[in-house]
Amino acid sequence: MKCVLRICLWVVHAQLLFAWTTIEHKGMAKSAVKAVLHLDDTKQIYSVQVPVKFNVVSNIATLVFAGAGDAGMIGAFIGGIVDLSLSEDRMKIDTKMTYPPKNTIMSEVGLVMQACYDPDNYERNAAIFGDGKVIITHMYTPNGIGFADYFTEYFYNKAVTEFTNGQRLKALAYLGYASHYLTDAALPSHDEADYLNMKNLMGQAMLHSNFEDWIENNWDDVFQATSDSAAEAPMTICDIGASVRSMALESAPDFAEWLAAWGSYLNSYPADSDKMAELTRRTIYRCVPRLAGLYLKFKTEAMDSK
Repeated sequence: MKCVLRICLWVVHAQLLFAWTTIEHKGMAKSAVKAVLHLDDTKQIYSVQVPVKFNVVSNIATLVFAGAGDAGMIGAFIGGIVDLSLSEDRMKIDTKMTYPPKNTIMSEVGLVMQACYDPDNYERNAAIFGDGKVIITHMYTPNGIGFADYFTEYFYNKAVTEFTNGQRLKALAYLGYASHYLTDAALPSHDEADYLNMKNLMGQAMLHSNFEDWIENNWDDVFQATSDSAAEAPMTICDIGASVRSMALESAPDFAEWLAAWGSYLNSYPADSDKMAELTRRTIYRCVPRLAGLYLKFKTEAMDSK
């Protein structure tokens, strides 16, 4: 049992799975909204409350002890997460998000942008374990761990339902939530995690955090124009989950190049900024056309059908 607890603490402490920081999520959503949805950015929205309620149910004994095999105990503990069942009436999430936030003014464009970031807020203290430090819902790895594909489709479907029922603002918020999980899955550090080597795992966690600080500091001047350009070519999406998974599987191999450009897990800034910018643009061009495609699907299936 002590061994199991030690493993749990190591994994929890890694704090691996934080999302892109605020400005990247909002910046990519802004690009896709302008290119596809053409929402009115001058009309102020009225106050709306958006329910967010779902649950992840797990059996800890099964997670830790079942089927360790060649992966070892850590692999069994983390890999067992794949067996979690999801349902709308159970996890640790049962809250209401309010738009616009108190003492602020917000348009429909601003609503989608803010909602594209907010899953980090409503899940912060409701992760699978570790008080919000390990959020597997925001990732999809080559071994199938994570639920970014599920949650993108889950909230997209809620958006379509609400819009069909005449709840336009709730629908746009849910579309923003779906956008968050999709865009997270584009980031190589959300798609590649070495659970069987704790030294590598901790290093990946540090790189993840430092990279996101760096890209936020450079977003407006360096990357927003790239995002705007990428949104002009929406990718047709038929199967949402498959689109998210394919993007994540394309992104995961880039992690080695990211690490090489960064130079060391311990660096606060990249050793090769030009290469890091090139890799970031590659990620944006992989992600934003799919995000614009998700919005185009919503426009076709919900907005244009009214």
